[in-house]
Amino acid sequence: MLRVWSDSPSLPRKTDPLHVLPYLAGLGLTSRTLDDLLLINADDTEEEVHSFRVAEGIAVSIASDGLWLLFEP
Repeated sequence: MLRVWSDSPSLPRKTDPLHVLPYLAGLGLTSRTLDDLLLINADDTEEEVHSFRVAEGIAVSIASDGLWLLFEP
């Protein structure tokens, strides 16, 4: 189970309000572990979603709106 956090007050916490996991699944990237979220960075054609390892887990940013989510273990 991945816990998800966002810094946006309009997005509910502990959910995937930006639908990152279904988006990645649609690209064929099933996220079973936090490290799976980093696989999107290997897609040279992906311009919208990027992920980064941070101390708390994996941060995923959405380029078009500047929002990000923190996936924690």
